[in-house]
Amino acid sequence: MTTMIVMVSLLRKLVHDAPLRRFYAGVVVIAANAGGAWSVIGDVTTTMLWVKNKIGTVETIGSLFLASVACLLVPLLVMSRGMKGDLPEGNVLQESKHMKNLEPWHQALFLALGIGSLLSVPIFKFFTHLPPFMGMILALSATGLLGGLANWLTDTIPSNSIIALLIGLLSAVVDNVPLVAAGIEMYQMPENHSFWMMLAYCAGTGGSCLIIGSAAGVAAMGLEHINFVWYLRKIAPWALLGYLAGFLVYWIQAKLTGQL
Repeated sequence: MTTMIVMVSLLRKLVHDAPLRRFYAGVVVIAANAGGAWSVIGDVTTTMLWVKNKIGTVETIGSLFLASVACLLVPLLVMSRGMKGDLPEGNVLQESKHMKNLEPWHQALFLALGIGSLLSVPIFKFFTHLPPFMGMILALSATGLLGGLANWLTDTIPSNSIIALLIGLLSAVVDNVPLVAAGIEMYQMPENHSFWMMLAYCAGTGGSCLIIGSAAGVAAMGLEHINFVWYLRKIAPWALLGYLAGFLVYWIQAKLTGQL
């Protein structure tokens, strides 16, 4: 979210054509989500997996960096093929007036909220020694429903790769935090298992497939008034292509290194 706010402020100074700026903002949504997937502090979901000792810092970077790059690079290359020429010049006075809607204290507030949200998970874990998602799924852990769901998924879909891929796509509709929290409780696998790596990548980048699927997308909707249907037609297909390309890159890398 913080990345989107900063980039929209920059785009408003560089791109004065509103429809074109919305297009660039859609690309930033993909970039923001892909950029956070390969670091344990880059996204709330990866941080959750990290504090629960499911993934390691160096292992996550080594496993997911190339996949995250592909997630952004593939749609960027495809989308850029139809963009030629120089940026059209706009009215600087109109742009300045538009920027007044975002006061300096608004920018500082969003920055503080973004950093605070990022740090809240490990801080909560450090002081309480409790899983940061306990409040969300305590009832489901206590009743055994998550274990039953895990067994049903394993019997129905025997491939962990497909399960992780579907969870990522589901995160475009459902908040990825409770999805990852449920996944942590549903499956008992060793640290740095390929499933945890796939879950970190998929939950972090799958939200780009819909404008409502991530905090960056929701911020773009508010700042640039991006329509849900417009994003679905103009950005979502390429975001899905990048998501699948990144997953394929990880799968090939994991196969070559013996992780799968």
